[in-house]
Amino acid sequence: MNTCFHVIILSVFHLTFNSFSSNAVTNPKPGQKAVSVILLDFPEENHLKELEALQHELQISEKYIHYNLGNPILPSPFNRNSPISNKAERIRQKLIESHIPNEISAKNSSGNECYLLVLDYQNLMTIEEAGQPEFKGWKSNLNGYLFLIEQPKKSQIHFLTSITDSVDAVQSKGRTSVSIMQFSDKTQSKLLKALAQKGYEKMLARTVEKSDGYLGRTVICQTNPIHAEIGKSEGLRTDDRFFAYRMVNDRTTNHVKKSFQGVVRATNRIVDNTFLSSRTTSSFYQTAGRKLRTNDLLEKHKELGLELSLANDYGEIGGLSGRLDTRLCRFVNCRAVFLYMEGGFQRKMYKRGFLYSYDFLRFDMGLSKGMQLTRNIEFRTHLGYGYEYTNFISDKTFHAPYFKLGANVYVNLLHNMQLFGGAGFYKFGTMTDSQSTSRHILWNNYFVGREGLSTTLGVKVGL
Repeated sequence: MNTCFHVIILSVFHLTFNSFSSNAVTNPKPGQKAVSVILLDFPEENHLKELEALQHELQISEKYIHYNLGNPILPSPFNRNSPISNKAERIRQKLIESHIPNEISAKNSSGNECYLLVLDYQNLMTIEEAGQPEFKGWKSNLNGYLFLIEQPKKSQIHFLTSITDSVDAVQSKGRTSVSIMQFSDKTQSKLLKALAQKGYEKMLARTVEKSDGYLGRTVICQTNPIHAEIGKSEGLRTDDRFFAYRMVNDRTTNHVKKSFQGVVRATNRIVDNTFLSSRTTSSFYQTAGRKLRTNDLLEKHKELGLELSLANDYGEIGGLSGRLDTRLCRFVNCRAVFLYMEGGFQRKMYKRGFLYSYDFLRFDMGLSKGMQLTRNIEFRTHLGYGYEYTNFISDKTFHAPYFKLGANVYVNLLHNMQLFGGAGFYKFGTMTDSQSTSRHILWNNYFVGREGLSTTLGVKVGL
């Protein structure tokens, strides 16, 4: 009876382990990336052999496909004092000599993008060796190198980026450290395993972020609203811009190619997927293009986050105007929020006993908030404060402050070019001269009727 029970338990464990180990390899999703981990071996490094023995026990992120390599250890290919570019080139050559790119490509039957994360632990030592006898554990400097294997050219491998950081796993000998208090008291070997796991996760997250979305490409897994399996570990931020593509067959060449479908941006509902599986998603909203489908490919595209507008205003406050909007997503966790600066010029006749022609120059700045009405139409409100100037006496310039409240509707001509129309309401204050002397008269009383509603029509271009 006990023997039968043990056989059943071992069978279940074997199936569970095999399922976990091959989870990322079997049935890969469209657009899912493969990331394999290589460890550099430097004979002069103490304790490195102990760390190498733990590489097969790493808990690999389920967000990526992982191919088990026959030998995940790469002999030291360079002098540690070499420049980063030389180190990366020597690693690349050593990887090719070791046939690692060919080994990975042979396992990549689905044609997914394949990456290599090469880890270099430097000055690996125990905490006691570092001069802290009251603690136990490990610390090390860590360099990470990210490479892309070009498909289908199996021997082509390209260096993308590198990161230098440090990593540790420490416990007090007397009590459990607060940073890992969820665990029981650990042995040195368990703390070394924790350091290896922490080093892998830290380097993967940082190289992905620095490589500007190489691993940030993903596919749409849900529409209405749009969701995709990407998050903070790929460096995703509010209002990040992604182009959506659909894989279609080119009838002239009989090859599959990418067809542009539209543009989406991340909302503020971004998942922290650093330690979570691939079934975690962030939400997006569409700003241009046609209706998107599940499995459409998303690729991050850099932008300056600036928008330039040129318009003609109609009404009592009219003339030519220009405007610059900049996205504030880096500073506020809210989508489609802008800081804007606007200027305008108008030449207009006003009666002061006789009709005179005045040149008006105005500047204002404020905040603007957008809302997507449809895939290709945006509604945007704004509130600003500024000054208008005019010079109607040769030796003096007069100005007055004003508030402006307005709204515009933008219709896409291209994904980064819009035709817009809207209206703005101006409210002016007291007139002041160039010596800051108040004339104790409202601007709209001196220039009778100069306030109120104006309309605008123009074109906006995103950069």
